[in-house]
Amino acid sequence: MPITHWLRFLTDAKLDQAHDIRRSPNFASHVLTVLGALWHGLPDDSHSEIKEILEDVAFIPTTSSDRHCMHRPNEAYFPEADVFRDLPVVRQEIFQDPRMAIILEYLGVQRRCDIHTFISKAMTGNRWDAMDLARYLMSSPEHTHHVMQLELFPCSDGRRHLIHEVFASTEINRQLGLPIVNCEYWDAGYEAHFLVRYGLREYPTIDELITIASASDRQARLTAFSYLCGPQYEARLEKEFDPLRFATYPFIPGIRNNEQCFISHEEVFSDSSWTLFGFGRLPDRLDKKVIPKLKIRDRPTAAKLFEVLESNPHKDPATAARWFQFLAQKGVFSAGEFDKIADLKIVPVPKSAPEQQEPDRVTPRECFLKSELDPADPFYQRLFKFVDFGQNANAFLKACGVKERPECIDILKVLLKDPQEFYKMAESPEKYLSELRMIAAGHKSFPKTLVEKMRKAAIFLGCQRGKGPEERDVYKLCKVEEVLVADDMESCRTFGDCIFIAPQEELLERFYSEMRVRLLSACIKYTVDPRGEIQESRSPNADNLRQSITDKIPIFLHEFDEQRFRQGMRVLGWRDQTQFFVRACKHLRVTKRLEFEHATIRPGEEQYNTELSAETDVKDGVNVLWIKDPKPDSYETMFCPL
Repeated sequence: MPITHWLRFLTDAKLDQAHDIRRSPNFASHVLTVLGALWHGLPDDSHSEIKEILEDVAFIPTTSSDRHCMHRPNEAYFPEADVFRDLPVVRQEIFQDPRMAIILEYLGVQRRCDIHTFISKAMTGNRWDAMDLARYLMSSPEHTHHVMQLELFPCSDGRRHLIHEVFASTEINRQLGLPIVNCEYWDAGYEAHFLVRYGLREYPTIDELITIASASDRQARLTAFSYLCGPQYEARLEKEFDPLRFATYPFIPGIRNNEQCFISHEEVFSDSSWTLFGFGRLPDRLDKKVIPKLKIRDRPTAAKLFEVLESNPHKDPATAARWFQFLAQKGVFSAGEFDKIADLKIVPVPKSAPEQQEPDRVTPRECFLKSELDPADPFYQRLFKFVDFGQNANAFLKACGVKERPECIDILKVLLKDPQEFYKMAESPEKYLSELRMIAAGHKSFPKTLVEKMRKAAIFLGCQRGKGPEERDVYKLCKVEEVLVADDMESCRTFGDCIFIAPQEELLERFYSEMRVRLLSACIKYTVDPRGEIQESRSPNADNLRQSITDKIPIFLHEFDEQRFRQGMRVLGWRDQTQFFVRACKHLRVTKRLEFEHATIRPGEEQYNTELSAETDVKDGVNVLWIKDPKPDSYETMFCPL
């Protein structure tokens, strides 16, 4: 009987269940086995006829959840099509005959579902296996590129990802907590290579491992660090690892303050002695090969040490001494960096008040070294901070700007900070003046900014004479505009009880003048009232005196500096008969008036009337020396302003 007749009989006749190909999977499998044995010997017409007979018959045994488990050929699928575990798939035992695949495909069994259905199922379900997907796409290369661009891969984190965002389903990737692709098992087969070729990640990058090693999961951190230091990453670490990129990542297991923890790359060093500054050290059990692999330094950078000194200087003098001694031995800083440290408050010094237990912290520029051979002045002990941390520690501090003894500029800076407190600590005007003399002697070497501060500060000691024999002289720290240099002794005697006068020492008077303190004579206005002028023919003394003055002027001017001459003063001008006269009178009344806004004088006392034997008067640029006949007092004549 031809095979086609037999098949028509099986599909048309009403047979018992055991021989009904629609209801008996075992009998249907037997029919397919017979068909497979005869298939290659049948002509093409028979193939077509068999397909026509069976195409609408539900005789394909499948593993579908359908209760009949029998499907028409075009409703059944090859196993590789069942990516999502919801398709009626031909039973696996049928494929024991390798020829069966050709027959089933010819009859209409589908090797894959259509691409639109596939994508829809992939986006709504998460039970499918990545290996099944790979097999499906390997058989449908025309759709691979499109599918790989979709965010459809369900992962262990419960989200869907693009393929280049997910990792292979390996044990190490699970331990690292990476998003791994859904897969029952992972091997190095064709499917795995296919997924990797299209972007699936087999292992994390160095950046990702360091990020995991810096996170909160301790076990994952240890696994990531161990994996990073393993042989797989050795070559990549040498070429790709840049410590500066991960300086602040706490990914290195270490010990800090005697506790195990994770430490950033910039705060752990191979030299454990740096724990003195709060840095971490590597555990003893750590393989020493890790040090060159991760490019771990033996010491912190100068910038990092500067940061520690700035943010966390030690208040305990004993610990600070160990710090300074250690840094002196290590030689970390350059000259420029020492200059920056000089402005940090890193030096603990005892407070002056005994009830204050915690030391102050000052900058190296603000303190000085104690010396047994050169004990500090008691005044300086009150004024400055003196320290001694031992020879090596002191050497470091000297490099940072600590001086062996206060210099003139140091005294000035303390004075400018609080002049009144400085004066109080000096305890006497004479002690204050001794320091002011030092400043006066060295002020020309000071920076311009400091000189300008001096001119604006109340640091100039002035003396006001007591108003009566029982009253003491009054001393006061004055500003430039509040004190005068006494260049006119007569006026000083007259008004000395209502103005503050600079100390009458050449050094200090010159210093006050250079600081723009005014002269007393500049604040005195004269009114000369000559009465009973004597004609020149009747007063030979006038002519003789004029001749004597013009002859001796060069001797007087020899004592003055060049500045007086630059202001237009010339000796030859005094010889001009039209510019300088000496005239005589019977009575010479002079009124002196003090014009000084800071004078402590009552109204009506600002002027003083006197009878003199000689005085000068200037009108319209002409100088007139008035003398009182018959002969002027030579002392008063000598002190007349010319």
